[in-house]
Amino acid sequence: MASYQLSIDKLLRLAFVALIILIIYLFANDFNKLNLEKNQEKLIPFPDFPIKKIDAGQGEDIWILIDTNKLYHWSTILHHFLEKQENVIDFAVGKDGTVVCVFSNNEIAVRNLNTNWWYRIDDGKHTHQTISICDYNKILTTNGNNDIIASIYDASNPENIDTYNWTILSCAFRDDSLWIRGSYQYAYRYINKHKHIPRSEVPFKQIKALTE
Repeated sequence: MASYQLSIDKLLRLAFVALIILIIYLFANDFNKLNLEKNQEKLIPFPDFPIKKIDAGQGEDIWILIDTNKLYHWSTILHHFLEKQENVIDFAVGKDGTVVCVFSNNEIAVRNLNTNWWYRIDDGKHTHQTISICDYNKILTTNGNNDIIASIYDASNPENIDTYNWTILSCAFRDDSLWIRGSYQYAYRYINKHKHIPRSEVPFKQIKALTE
């Protein structure tokens, strides 16, 4: 009788331990599912198109350019990308939220942050291939000859043009340092038209500078 009672006690202990393990497993499983759902909610659903370029301002101020030259902006309210412009060959987002783009007709426009209006700031007489922006007052482009134009507001000034076959520009958000990609696709820290410091040993397809 004592042996039978001992076996019952062991079974009860084992059942209790198994119950505790099951509760812990179910709790952990639910917790992992909750974390997975939260992480999935945070993922931004990009359009199902080949993307040429991604740039961002502060927070979720995300912009993308797809291979059909359409420019999209992420809506934090609607939680999907909205088409903002077409016939865009390049664009850039400044640290202050200013967005500039180069259209296929060589015109350059700045977006009004309060509306969907775009102000044209270049008449299209000069060719522009790529663009970068530090803030509203400092915009840089490369032209059809891959020269850097230091300010599209005064592109006619030879002192503002650096002729060295530069293909991509990026102005760093934190310190306004200028980074460039040359014809061999290497990244350089731009000092002035006579000095460019190599910063990479491998080629880059795109560059996005954050700080020096």
